[in-house]
Amino acid sequence: MSKITKSNSDLNKDIGIDDNATSTAITIDSNEKVGIGTNSPAGILHLDEGAADDCRLIAETHAGGDSMILFTQGASGAGTPTWGIGLDATNDVLSIGFEDTGYNGFSLTSDSKFVIDTSGNVGIGTTAPTNSSGYSTLSLNGSTGGQLAFQTGSSGKHFIYSSSTALNIHSAAGGELRFQTNGANERMRIDSSGQLIMGGSSGVAQYYNRIDLVGNTSYTFDITVPNEGGQGNTFLVECGYSHYFGAFYNTHLHGWYSARGTSISAMGVLLNQNTTYAGAWSVSKPTSTTLRLTKSAGTGAGGGRGFIKVTWAK
Repeated sequence: MSKITKSNSDLNKDIGIDDNATSTAITIDSNEKVGIGTNSPAGILHLDEGAADDCRLIAETHAGGDSMILFTQGASGAGTPTWGIGLDATNDVLSIGFEDTGYNGFSLTSDSKFVIDTSGNVGIGTTAPTNSSGYSTLSLNGSTGGQLAFQTGSSGKHFIYSSSTALNIHSAAGGELRFQTNGANERMRIDSSGQLIMGGSSGVAQYYNRIDLVGNTSYTFDITVPNEGGQGNTFLVECGYSHYFGAFYNTHLHGWYSARGTSISAMGVLLNQNTTYAGAWSVSKPTSTTLRLTKSAGTGAGGGRGFIKVTWAK
């Protein structure tokens, strides 16, 4: 049997509960700190197994109740934040929850923020993470979707996020999207201006853009390209525009161009179609790092759509 003893007659000294005549099993010191397995508790409750075995604190419940530990900053009531962790018996998951009205109304089910189910699947914002057969999953569930954020320091935020209809990849302002295989070997990137570059940072670049015009208007678009540095570069230019003014009137350009600095020459124009109503395409280099595509204004009202596509060595 255990017995309660005090170390001496001084009432301010430690009180112990002995399981035999020579060792103390539980100590309550003069600062009201409780030690189990130690007579020098370093916190309000200090457990020390005292050997090389596991130290276990077991919270057991029955009849469908939850087992939990709560952490709160005050008594129960509005504005009292309470965090809890434990077994959500309703969903059979390990749950971490938060409640801002204190511990009396805390529930690992309704207040859950993070769970791990019995298969190792993780859910944030859901108590039932979904996974495909044979796969472990991280499920993110919010009122407008789930989001992963990647950040270096206080800037450079990048996101992968979802909505009910789309999965979005978002780079920080001025950032790029890079795709690597076989380790850190870059195969493709989309830079901050929208250029698609294949084969690494010095690979083949492609730029796409859509055209929507209303009325008798012209169109000019400048594309940032590398300075050849005294060498030359080749551009494959594809431009198309269809204008409707009682009938269809088209202007199309498909050709190869060689450039160096601000000089550019048409080397193999396979198609150069233009009409009075739709206008005509031209290609120029106003600076050594700018390729300019221009569609002149047509003479007809109405409007139309088209696109440009340019390919070059990055």
